[in-house]
Order: sequence, then C-alpha cells, then structure tokens
Amino acid sequence: MKKLLKYLKNYKKELVLGPFFKLLEAVFELIVPVVMARIIDNGIGNNDTAYIIKMSGLIVVLGASGLCFALTCQYFAAKCAYGFGTELRADLYRHINSLSYESIDKIGTSSLVNRLTNDTNTVQNGVNMFIRLAVRAPFLVIGAAVMAVTIDLKLSLVFFVVAPLISLVIFL
Repeated sequence: MKKLLKYLKNYKKELVLGPFFKLLEAVFELIVPVVMARIIDNGIGNNDTAYIIKMSGLIVVLGASGLCFALTCQYFAAKCAYGFGTELRADLYRHINSLSYESIDKIGTSSLVNRLTNDTNTVQNGVNMFIRLAVRAPFLVIGAAVMAVTIDLKLSLVFFVVAPLISLVIFL
C-alpha cells in the first residue's frame, strides 16, 4: 500500500478538502436533533407556532447546507480517486510496455488486462470510499457523543456504554 501512496501526492488538496467538507456535513447533521429538541421543548411546549416555523426553516437550511457540503466532498473525493486511478493505470501501461514478449506471454494478456482494468478500478474505488465514508464514521461517533452530552448528561451515559459494545460487535 505504501507504494500506492505516491499516486496521491498530486491530490493533497483534495485529500484535505474532501474530509473537511464531510466534517461540515456531519456537524450540520448532528445539529438537527438539537434543533428538533428545542422545537419540542420551546415551540410545542409553549404552543408557539412562530417559533416552530422559524426553527423548521432552520432545519431546512441545515439540510440544504449539509447536502451542499456532501456534494462538495463527493466532488473532491472523485477528483482525487479518479486522478489516482489515472496515474496508476498510466504507470502500469508504461511497465507493461517495458516487458519483453516472453514475459507478456508468461504472465498472459488476459491477466495484464485484468490488472489494468478491474484491479485498478478496485483500488480507485477504495480511495474514493475512504475519503467519503471512512472519514465520516469517526466524525459522527465523536459528534454524537458530544451532542448526547449537551442534550442529556445522564442519558448520554447509556450511549458511552453501548457505543463501544456495538463497535466491538462490528469489529468481530
């Protein structure tokens, strides 16, 4: 895997901006339950229709902003992943063209074509998914823990006990 990292050197900006926009998306997603709690406590509790409408508008703005941040993250992740794949594929073509005919016959053209297409696409998709999905999970877990504590400290203790157990089950 360390040998593949050199293909990401031209995409450092995308490697930083993609997760950054994913963080912003996660933050906006995590704010929605707090706004909903305030709608229930303040708006419905006090029978304040104007407050409910104002806060519902805020939820729409949060959702639209989160969508924009998600799309921006997708753009940077795709740009990085597909650039990575292009550079990897170009190096593989160069390497295959340097092989002797005997080596090509020994390896087999079908195997070489498979390496150039399927294997490169798999690694490329892995980079794309890492930027979009693997980074999101820690943001959501940490953010959910912080938001749970801000909403209800006693109830958040359940979260802190159950979250590691669920993580262990998923890991196993």
